Amino acid sequence: MGYMEALLKCCPEAIIMVNVDGIITIANEEACRLLQREMSDVIGKSITTAYNSLEEARETTRQLYKHGGIIRDYEMRIKTKSGKLIPVRISACHRLDNNGNYVGAVGVFEQYRPWLGAETKNKFKLLHFWNS
Repeated sequence: MGYMEALLKCCPEAIIMVNVDGIITIANEEACRLLQREMSDVIGKSITTAYNSLEEARETTRQLYKHGGIIRDYEMRIKTKSGKLIPVRISACHRLDNNGNYVGAVGVFEQYRPWLGAETKNKFKLLHFWNS
């Protein structure tokens, strides 16, 4: 097993790599699990299938360009095969060839549950209590 295959297999976060046309070329099992799709339903498909809308996909791309080709902990939603939207945090970067030409992107993402306002307030109170 090569290093890339080992990384994809053991990484607890979802990993997706796309080519210059936005076609998914590499994905790991965790990505398939979060998307609730079989590997054959992911590889070779447009990355837009993982988004709720084309506009959301474009916004992620805009954020990548806006931040110099790298984003960290960007909050977005992915769409499962059944259409359910799952909040995730993604860290991604552009992939460049040796001449600096864009050849695609790679993203690592994981599901998260956004804190509700009341939960955030309670967490802060608890932290304040322990730090007193």
